Amino acid sequence: MERISLEENGVCVTIAEGDKRGTISAQKVLVSIGFAPNSEDLGLEKVGVGMTKGHVDVDGRMAASVPNLYAIGDVTGKLGLAHVASAQGMIAAEAIAGRPIDALDYMKIPRCTFAYPEVASVGLSEKQARGMGYDVVAIQCPFAANGKP
Repeated sequence: MERISLEENGVCVTIAEGDKRGTISAQKVLVSIGFAPNSEDLGLEKVGVGMTKGHVDVDGRMAASVPNLYAIGDVTGKLGLAHVASAQGMIAAEAIAGRPIDALDYMKIPRCTFAYPEVASVGLSEKQARGMGYDVVAIQCPFAANGKP
């Protein structure tokens, strides 16, 4: 998205991809900017914690690159959802206790988009599956068939 401007009957969204520009007219626009790791000014880099764009790099046990340091939730840069942070916390606690753990498979964790109606997903997107060489069959169903008001 490059720009949003108000129009008489809604908004005009200017989109850009490379050299291509286009516009979309809509009544409403939802802007979502994601999650911030809030890791600045903690001195993590100074003690050698591996970081990527402000996120703490963790392994499957939620351990960072510095011994005895674990991270969970938004600071890991994984899925920014409460149930993901809870699952990460359980894995970290088990790892700290020295128990065997199974690493999270983030592709198998349900994700959600808080819209109306709400949307949930799990696994690969159609684009991701095609990019990995899978034969994909896409089926569409109108929301009118959804029993949720």
